[in-house]
Amino acid sequence: MKLSIIVPVYNEGANLPVAIQAIDDACRRTGLEYPEVLIIDDGSTDGITHDIEMALPHTYQYVKCIGLEHNLGLGRAYHFGVFQSSGQFVMMVPGDGEIQSDGLVTLFRKLRDSTSETDMILAIPDSQKMRPLKRRLLSWLFVRLVNTIAGLKVPYYNGPNIIRRTLLCNSRGNILDTYPSPVSGIHHTITLPPSPLFCASYAYMAKIIARLVRQGATYTVMPFSLRQRSSGKSKALRLRSWVGVSVTLLGMVWDYRIRRMYPQRRRSRG
Repeated sequence: MKLSIIVPVYNEGANLPVAIQAIDDACRRTGLEYPEVLIIDDGSTDGITHDIEMALPHTYQYVKCIGLEHNLGLGRAYHFGVFQSSGQFVMMVPGDGEIQSDGLVTLFRKLRDSTSETDMILAIPDSQKMRPLKRRLLSWLFVRLVNTIAGLKVPYYNGPNIIRRTLLCNSRGNILDTYPSPVSGIHHTITLPPSPLFCASYAYMAKIIARLVRQGATYTVMPFSLRQRSSGKSKALRLRSWVGVSVTLLGMVWDYRIRRMYPQRRRSRG
């Protein structure tokens, strides 16, 4: 089965080669067919990320780099990557190099050996001790908030999850079927169509998984290993990021808690 790996990147020039090397190493160790790897540069401005992206396809022939003209947000970079993917399953691997090849080996083997009925493989970190305490606490709170809002018991949302592509590109219009294919290495200005499944914020994966699980998608949970990023700090803790997450969570409250109350009220009045 063909796998497409989307690698969103924003000013991660120093970490990106580590992330791609981990993917390559995991493929060799598992004997998995080399995946389609789409690096989506979300408008990087650091001056070195673009140069590194241009060099990587010469070493890894299965890698394609696509640059976006403006920073649209992590969720929109993933959204655009799904547009361009062609695999039976889609996986997200962040360009920060935090995910070890050992963790990817576990996930690749599970995908290789999974049954045809498996819709999603949800990855949960075996340990987050290498992350700052503040981020661990926020992650714990985030999972519980999403589960409370959506009425679910998903153990973790923001890992390198593997999702059947047809669930993301279905006839209900979650993603349009056609979109102009960009030229590799060129920065593109794009307009993504509205979708009930996607958003721009760091909560994009939680929104996707919550909706799919509520629609009946099946999933299995697998552990993966993290490591300390070699350069820079995570952008997940920026104020802008948490404002975006808060907006997404409020939208989920509206979808799953408030909106469904209105038909009941109308019936009772009638």
